[in-house]
Amino acid sequence: MSWGNRMKLAYELSEFEGSVAKAFNAGEIPYPVHLESGNEEELVNIFKRIHPGDYVMGTWRLHLKALLKGVPPSELREAIRRGESMSLRFPEYRVYGSAIAGGIVPIALGVALGIKRRGGKAWVWCFLGDMMFESGIFHECSKYGANHDLPIVWVIEDNSVSVCTPTAEVWKENKTPNVLRFKYSSKWPHCGSGTRVNF
Repeated sequence: MSWGNRMKLAYELSEFEGSVAKAFNAGEIPYPVHLESGNEEELVNIFKRIHPGDYVMGTWRLHLKALLKGVPPSELREAIRRGESMSLRFPEYRVYGSAIAGGIVPIALGVALGIKRRGGKAWVWCFLGDMMFESGIFHECSKYGANHDLPIVWVIEDNSVSVCTPTAEVWKENKTPNVLRFKYSSKWPHCGSGTRVNF
């Protein structure tokens, strides 16, 4: 894909979101809608690496990813008008979203684990914001995915805000005070109560 074509595609993505915004502002969509902008060129470049058989998962800003994954604009527009903007799901295109903050993270991890267990070739691409990047659920899942060599890529889209608050102001640098850490080895197994059964 040439740079000119990528620019054209980025423009078309922007135009789509603009048309959704116009319909929402006119009262034609009586449901919550989350729009994205300013990330079109980056998404176009990322999607050059995403294959048709891969999964694309994300939070409540998924319109542009759905389009880039091949969901027809008319089909996406219908879903948005049905009130599904924040929780899109297109199984045929392997596109899934969740309006629950962090809710898609363990789901994406589970899909990646299933792919590996079945010996599949697909990858999971999970798109998150910088606020979700700071969450405990992300750190647990990303560590599990790395430690088990799962076919998952976490894409952090940093718009510098956690909802309406500057992310740096909310989270700052992670310097947790008063933490002691040491290593030890127990002579006792980790067992259930009553009968000693390892779990």
